[in-house]
Amino acid sequence: MNKYLIALILSFLGAPLLAAVPNSITYQGSFKQSGAPATGTHQIRFEVVDQALNVVWSMPTSTPIIVNNGLFSTTVSPNVNWLSVGKILSLVEI
Repeated sequence: MNKYLIALILSFLGAPLLAAVPNSITYQGSFKQSGAPATGTHQIRFEVVDQALNVVWSMPTSTPIIVNNGLFSTTVSPNVNWLSVGKILSLVEI
């Protein structure tokens, strides 16, 4: 019986390792214009690039993002495999 109890406990401990990576993420960042913290609404497009800087996902349209003293927060939903090595989320002002 102890074998089964240990196996049950180990299966629960390993479950988080098999959990799916969420598709939507909250991205918090800083944004500067001419080296100074930006303020106001800016049209920004988010991209996911690999280590070679090839774009593997890009938002189809830009998103108006409110920036306050250089800081912003938004939710993006890139449909990529985050478990692949070398994925980076970047932003481009339109």
